[in-house]
Amino acid sequence: MAGTNAKIIAIILVLALIISLAFIFIFDIGRVRNYTNNILGISLFKEKATKDDAEIEIQKALDQIKSDRETLVLEQNAIENIKNELDSKRIELDKQEEVLLEREREVDELQKRLVAKIEDIEDVARLYQEMDAEKAAQILMEIENMDRIVMILKNLKREQTAEILENLEPSMSARITNIMLD
Repeated sequence: MAGTNAKIIAIILVLALIISLAFIFIFDIGRVRNYTNNILGISLFKEKATKDDAEIEIQKALDQIKSDRETLVLEQNAIENIKNELDSKRIELDKQEEVLLEREREVDELQKRLVAKIEDIEDVARLYQEMDAEKAAQILMEIENMDRIVMILKNLKREQTAEILENLEPSMSARITNIMLD
């Protein structure tokens, strides 16, 4: 009987030890699970670790989404600023284009006037070309605007211009010559 009692005590002790170890693992007293996982390289309570890991991964993903959203907002603001700047540049360019078109119209108008004035001068010069040099000189002496006289003379043939200058008063011929050289 003594051998049987010893066996029973040994069985009770082994059962108590197994129950104690199970209790320690179940309630993770002293973080025994981590030590066991590190030593054995396996997780006896994989569901709990997986759940914790999943929560950590979800939180990381949420943080990344939040960060990406903030970056996206910043980029959208930058794009909006560039759009606004582009719109203001477009408006400025349109205004400058209007000014340019107006100036082109002014240049066209001035060019038309100049062409008409040149044609008028050429017409008048043709009339003087047909006149006697003495008569032409008398008429030119009556014109007060020296620039007009010079324009008329410049549009005549050289010989006719020379004859007219000969028939003008010498002081007037000298002034006309000076203007022609300027």
